[in-house]
Amino acid sequence: MCYQEVILNGSTVPGVREPAKDIQILLNQKMTDKKILVIKAKRLPKTRAVLHTHKSGGVTCVLSGELTLYMEGSEPQNAKANTCYYMDPDKKMLSYNNGDSDAEFIDFFNVKNGDRALTPLECDFTIKPGNPYTDIQKH
Repeated sequence: MCYQEVILNGSTVPGVREPAKDIQILLNQKMTDKKILVIKAKRLPKTRAVLHTHKSGGVTCVLSGELTLYMEGSEPQNAKANTCYYMDPDKKMLSYNNGDSDAEFIDFFNVKNGDRALTPLECDFTIKPGNPYTDIQKH
């Protein structure tokens, strides 16, 4: 199922959808049945991620700036520099940079082999080859 409009917990989510910038894979550790994937990236001010889920959940730690996690069934969680938040598995969510400066962050995922770290849910979103969040072949 894909979504034309981004509404979480009864409210339209703010921000312009824009892919994360300066994506770097810090760790891509393959194991027997899973992979540990650690990605550093940047989100520009007033931009948001695509509406998505994480099959295995994950953790985001903000290094600089601030991000707000909008997640199905939860109040928005604001994280400033040097704080982290947990992303529940299989919940619709996105992050939004509500600050006036870039937000630099690190995402941590424990991904089962054959799964994406992130599954986009917006109908008009195109998976681009080489994106470690959505490209199964890259992790």
